[in-house]
Amino acid sequence: MVVKPCVSAGAQNTVAVGRDDFNERSVEIENLLKVQDYMVQPFVEEIKNGEWSFIFFNGKYSHCSLKTPKQGDFRVQHYHGGSISYPTPDSKHIEQAGTYLKSLPQPTLYARVDGVLINNLFSLMELELIEPYLFLDGNRDFLGNYYQALMGLMVDL
Repeated sequence: MVVKPCVSAGAQNTVAVGRDDFNERSVEIENLLKVQDYMVQPFVEEIKNGEWSFIFFNGKYSHCSLKTPKQGDFRVQHYHGGSISYPTPDSKHIEQAGTYLKSLPQPTLYARVDGVLINNLFSLMELELIEPYLFLDGNRDFLGNYYQALMGLMVDL
């Protein structure tokens, strides 16, 4: 299982715990619980293949990144040794990620839909709507897509 803070960023104070090391890690977890609230999630083995981040501007797909953990770790963030790439995703995964935006009560300027591929289907892990990192530095076109989304809002005003 994964134990992580309810409010966090960058896998801060996030730990993976298994049956074999639960007893020895319980003191660490108890100490973490004294500081803030935590949640428990099942450990998804597919995270070892990477976490996909699909970026949408005004509900329209812009680009994606694939964050891959270093060997032997599950945390995908670069400061934990993970790497970031900008592959071209399968169109069905873009569509699957986009379906989560349809459930929102109103459109958003930007959204980042994070998840993993399980049996070649996109599975949601997080829907980032408040100050997500948008991976605009991966390609000059990404910033242009964001600019166009902003300009589209200006036209609507």
